[in-house]
Amino acid sequence: MITRKPKIKVKQCHYCLEYLEVLNNNFKCTNCDQFNNYDDKGQLIDNYAPLVNKEALKYKAKPLTITQDTINPFCNSCSTNQTLIYSLLSNYDNDNDDDLTGYNNYKNSIESRYPPICSNCQIIVNQTINKRNYKAKTKALGQWLEKSASLNDGSSNTIRNTTFNGPLGRYSKLAWFIKSILWLTNNILYLSLHFSTFYYSKRYSFNNYTLIAIPLSILYSFWDPTWLKVHKIRSKGQSLVLTGKRFWIQSQFIIWLERSLLLGSLAFQSSLEKYYTSNLALSLLLLEITIQLIAYSHLNILLSKQINLTKSKQPTISKNDETQAKSYTNTPDFTADNLSSALSLSVDSKVKKLPIFGETSLQPSEEAQRRTANAINDTDEMEWTPEQNLSNPKSHSTWAGLKPQLFFAPQDNQKTGLEEPLSSVSLSISDSNVYKRESNQDNKKMVICLTILIVLPLVALFKYQESVIEVMRFMKNR
Repeated sequence: MITRKPKIKVKQCHYCLEYLEVLNNNFKCTNCDQFNNYDDKGQLIDNYAPLVNKEALKYKAKPLTITQDTINPFCNSCSTNQTLIYSLLSNYDNDNDDDLTGYNNYKNSIESRYPPICSNCQIIVNQTINKRNYKAKTKALGQWLEKSASLNDGSSNTIRNTTFNGPLGRYSKLAWFIKSILWLTNNILYLSLHFSTFYYSKRYSFNNYTLIAIPLSILYSFWDPTWLKVHKIRSKGQSLVLTGKRFWIQSQFIIWLERSLLLGSLAFQSSLEKYYTSNLALSLLLLEITIQLIAYSHLNILLSKQINLTKSKQPTISKNDETQAKSYTNTPDFTADNLSSALSLSVDSKVKKLPIFGETSLQPSEEAQRRTANAINDTDEMEWTPEQNLSNPKSHSTWAGLKPQLFFAPQDNQKTGLEEPLSSVSLSISDSNVYKRESNQDNKKMVICLTILIVLPLVALFKYQESVIEVMRFMKNR
């Protein structure tokens, strides 16, 4: 079937003035990624067809859902005072930028005249902060518990279990057993080489094929004795930490290097009895045994620890704290409530203690003295009095709301804000999967005892080797 070849046109991009080879009048410029739409007369059309915006038409508008958290918990008076405080602080100008004392004094004086939170709004703010602290606490603890449960749940790790019990796992276990046999055989042969210095009565020569065993031994010299146990634990879905594996590999490399140098040097000698003395054999034997035992004692398998949530105490808020007698024009005391620190509206103020016998009526109170001092010293006094909200405290304006708290990485010696929500709970570790340090210490003590029991007879054997050889020859002749 014969098809007609499409006609190629040369068009100029309206935006970058580049000439392009296109098939029709509607094309996208490959240089500036702009759409060009020309009519039959070659005129540029401004209005694009709706088909061009197919992707944009897929998404439909959704109504904005207003949740309870977006409602402003402050009354009209508190909202007005906060707006005024932010405006005055933003216009604060100090000649010395490094001096924060003047700024703090200025901020305290403003907040004392225009209190940011009244006593009625304080209760609602505390409730809002308690809800958000509860959400943060449940989210943080839920992530820890979920992670711990997923690591210790065998049913959620079927892939690992299938891989370990499948054909690949069986071949891996077979290879591990073969390497273990070769590793044990290799160590026995080298130990017998060190013991052979007692029985040489004739010349002993190495074959050249002995050198071939040096590069081949590297295939099984770094055998891992904990591989099978580690994979069995991981196939059950448990998490673990293996310590000492790097030290084990380094120790095996040192032993392999020592044995390679020994075989390489003895392969070019005519007699082992002449060059391989008993003192050298004793030092190499003790070195290998000590390194092997120390390296094996460093291999520890630490099982994962399952986290359980326990409740230590229930934080309660007394009604007396909620309904304290506070004036609308006085700055409330937030030092007793750490939850208000998340809103950055608390003021460090001292708690005023009432005298035992009451206050005298002839002397002015401290509040009156402070107002008089502010009226005399403040140069930026404004003729404005904050209005008091005498209506229902639940009727709040909805023009602003509490924004979500943003938690950044804490600096050194600084709190994160989750200390108090998490103070009522504690994380305990279950005893089922805890690695007992006492057993680890007992294993190390056992290794040290075995090392002493093996090394001491060897030292005595090499020290009195002549007597031992004479006794053995006497036994053979008899």
